[in-house]
Amino acid sequence: MGHSENFLSAMFRMKRMPSIASINDICNYFGITLSEFFAPKYSMDKSAESLVQMTSKKLSPKVITKLYDVIENLDEKSIDALLTAITNYHSTKNSNTRRNKKG
Repeated sequence: MGHSENFLSAMFRMKRMPSIASINDICNYFGITLSEFFAPKYSMDKSAESLVQMTSKKLSPKVITKLYDVIENLDEKSIDALLTAITNYHSTKNSNTRRNKKG
């Protein structure tokens, strides 16, 4: 990779700020591009920005409008209850699907 263990350790402990050239070296070592390195990881990043990016990639404008209307017209407690119900529905559905495949 061309960098010492001390350099990498300090970088990962956030004790040292790597240069773009160093990040590029690391990307080349792992076979990824700088864009891939800096791309948001939606499963780890729970920010509003990543939610907007994920939503715009996964949903059509029509569905986004419906989702916006739901969020705009419900209070937080109602939205939480709705999301809990959806989560429970999918958990039950997935459990039943697994059970049916076994039987």
